[in-house]
Amino acid sequence: MVKNLVKKSFLTHYYRYEDRWDQSDVSMSDKRVFLTKWLGDAWDTMMNQKHSSIKLAFIQCGVLNAIDGSEDNLITWPSRDLEVAYTVEEKEPESEEEESETT
Repeated sequence: MVKNLVKKSFLTHYYRYEDRWDQSDVSMSDKRVFLTKWLGDAWDTMMNQKHSSIKLAFIQCGVLNAIDGSEDNLITWPSRDLEVAYTVEEKEPESEEEESETT
């Protein structure tokens, strides 16, 4: 979606100022500024139209979930069996005895 919106903005600008673009009168600096503006506009549009989908994607991969593990069941992936509860297991810190054995 973002790529298509940026492309649409570019083409709109290109056709409006076709002579400048064809004669290489658009500097690299200008191109960077335009691209930044178009990308920002595209991101704003996407966030307004697809906000819930984006949030859900972050939740399903575990990025926005509660740090206490209470939302681990929301983490999913294509082959996950949703009938089986999922939790992220924390490893217990190694004891000093085990550390000295490995060194």
